[in-house]
Amino acid sequence: MRKFFAAWKQFGQWMAHAMGMLIFALLYVLLFAPLALVLKLSGRHFLPRFTGDEKTYFLPREKIEPTMAYLKRQW
Repeated sequence: MRKFFAAWKQFGQWMAHAMGMLIFALLYVLLFAPLALVLKLSGRHFLPRFTGDEKTYFLPREKIEPTMAYLKRQW
């Protein structure tokens, strides 16, 4: 029975690898690639664009006054 169980575990690992590759390939082809294509064609960018002339990529944020009203409604 031990040999059968070892073979069964190895088959299970192979099947998990194959199914994972299949699921992730389908997810990429059916979801991520069309979404990226639509965003590319529409000109939408989610990350800031840099020209390369910047000394730093730090983006300044506006100062927030730590008042009690702000602390009560942070989100």
